[in-house]
Amino acid sequence: MEHRRALLVLTVLNAVVGMRQEGKAESAMNALKSMMKATARVRRDGAESEIPAEEVVVGDVVLVAAGDEVPADGRIVEANALQIDESALTGESVPAAKDSGPLTGDDLGPGDRTNMAFMNTPVTHGSATVLVTGTGAGTELGRISGMLSATPREASPLTRELERLTLWITGAAGLTMIVMFVLGRSRDEAWDALFVSAVSLAIAAIPEALPTVTQTILSIGGIDLARREAIVKDLPSVESQGSTRPARSP
Repeated sequence: MEHRRALLVLTVLNAVVGMRQEGKAESAMNALKSMMKATARVRRDGAESEIPAEEVVVGDVVLVAAGDEVPADGRIVEANALQIDESALTGESVPAAKDSGPLTGDDLGPGDRTNMAFMNTPVTHGSATVLVTGTGAGTELGRISGMLSATPREASPLTRELERLTLWITGAAGLTMIVMFVLGRSRDEAWDALFVSAVSLAIAAIPEALPTVTQTILSIGGIDLARREAIVKDLPSVESQGSTRPARSP
């Protein structure tokens, strides 16, 4: 009875701490998003106005200049000494020169499409007028994001170790049940008594508190990281973030 009460207390404590930590992380992320709210300068019906970047639609005419981020993918209509940092898409360390000239060739990559501007790439020099051709998931960045979302998520080292431990425990419990049946039948014990004993032993071999203890440790780690001004949205990421060390200067 005492064991069950302790397990219940640990479970409730883990749920409360986990929900509180993830709630605080979600609030911090929302606060950061509100501070970094992007806007775009558009020309509609001959008049210029500034609107939230998420309200840009295909067909809008967007005006960008040095210091701005391109709010959506678009065809460059006019350009004045335009340079855009496309390192996030192409890996190039220097800004790409852009113009409004036509291109030749098929299946050109983002780095070769010099008359296109891509969403979330910063303008480092010059200015341009861009006709929006894609927003959200229809952009080059959205395509990459979709590919990343379709990529299977790799299990963390702790998760893999827990799965391996679970397999070992399951195998040991199954082997113990077989040995009990063999020994019991060699002593002419009843089938029902053997079955109850084997099942009871298998249940007892499973560490019921292991998931709760693991989650509690991760919750404590999340609290410790929060004190160091690190935002942890998912508790399993505590394992990897807690092992990160700042780079040392030579």
